[in-house]
Amino acid sequence: MGSRSSSEITSKPIGIFDSGVGGLTVVRAVMRELPNESIVYFGDTARVPYGNKSTATIRRFAAEIVELLIEEGVKLIVIACNTVASNAREYLMDNYSVKFVDVIAPTVEAAIRVTKGKIGVIGTKATIGSGCYMRLIKKLAPNVEVIQKPTPLLVPFIEERHYNHTLDTLLEDYLRELRDAKIDTLLLGCTHYPLIKERIERIIGDEVVVIDSSHYTAKKVKAILQQHSMVNETAKPSHKFYFSDIPVDLPKLAHDFLGIEIEPYLKVLG
Repeated sequence: MGSRSSSEITSKPIGIFDSGVGGLTVVRAVMRELPNESIVYFGDTARVPYGNKSTATIRRFAAEIVELLIEEGVKLIVIACNTVASNAREYLMDNYSVKFVDVIAPTVEAAIRVTKGKIGVIGTKATIGSGCYMRLIKKLAPNVEVIQKPTPLLVPFIEERHYNHTLDTLLEDYLRELRDAKIDTLLLGCTHYPLIKERIERIIGDEVVVIDSSHYTAKKVKAILQQHSMVNETAKPSHKFYFSDIPVDLPKLAHDFLGIEIEPYLKVLG
């Protein structure tokens, strides 16, 4: 009975959600780190962006998605959205018994481990404006200097697939301040940014360590599953990809972010 119960738990999927498609970079990293795990993803493409919504609305949207993922029988939920993590993480943890991992804490912990004392953070206006990265870094490492830079045009460039010299010029402009400040570590505070990590590394310089949130979030998921004996070692994975809207360019975007073809399913909330 005990072994069957344990097997039932380990075979349950991991839930991952985001306000749109950016969280698929986290899915990709989790698939790489935990190849036997099944994943249920939800992207709230009908209601993106979350950055201009009130905290109450963000919490309501997040709760609706969490309830959907719980109905899907997930064993752990990854908040693959910086805006939700900074506005609703504690609310979700207080109201739902499922285990949560968010993209902020693992990324900050990784940056603190490697920094020599000066961390740069880039993200959307909403993420930088929330101060979530600044607060956590200062809480865990009070002596570390933090330089934040909002980079609002990167997401539309990435989603429109403008991987050209114009993007490089934009990055040069955004990163100049951080480079001049002589940061030694750069934290990518958006799940879109892993798609342009190599460009960012080239422009920011070899002496700066670039921290990819998706990579360290996946490692945190693995550590928690191992800690609670919930790693699926045997079963063949089965993945589901739900979206609250399926725009025409979604399949191409999903392939960019995930690296594989998916079959998106429409799931309307609210």
